[in-house]
Amino acid sequence: MIERGKIASIEGDKTVVELERTTLCGSCRACESSDKGKMMVTVATVAGVSEGDAVDLVTPGSRLGAALMVFGLPIAAVVLGAVLGNYLTKTYWPNTYYRNLASILLALAFVLLTYVGTYLHERKRGVRKEQPYIRRAE
Repeated sequence: MIERGKIASIEGDKTVVELERTTLCGSCRACESSDKGKMMVTVATVAGVSEGDAVDLVTPGSRLGAALMVFGLPIAAVVLGAVLGNYLTKTYWPNTYYRNLASILLALAFVLLTYVGTYLHERKRGVRKEQPYIRRAE
């Protein structure tokens, strides 16, 4: 994803880029937000830039992949847990109340496992290589 921004400040090896908050941002809090509806992103300093320069900020990675990891996996886990819980308890508990309770608990357990798995996956990756960077300054 490429966003157009302006360099707000340069502090040693860090550059703060000011971006307009768009509708795609929604309620995401990945960037620091100011009270003027602007976002502040800290990136590595690039040679030849100064405060006030217009820059293209590139954020590698796919929004689709991130959306699937945050929303798709947990939804699939809920459905799988509920169906599996209902199927496994059908022969043991003819009472619907217990079958529903088991389905709900298994669905919640599967969601918890997806979040733990996502956390461990991100932790294993360590420092993300997909940090935003300045591609071009004008």
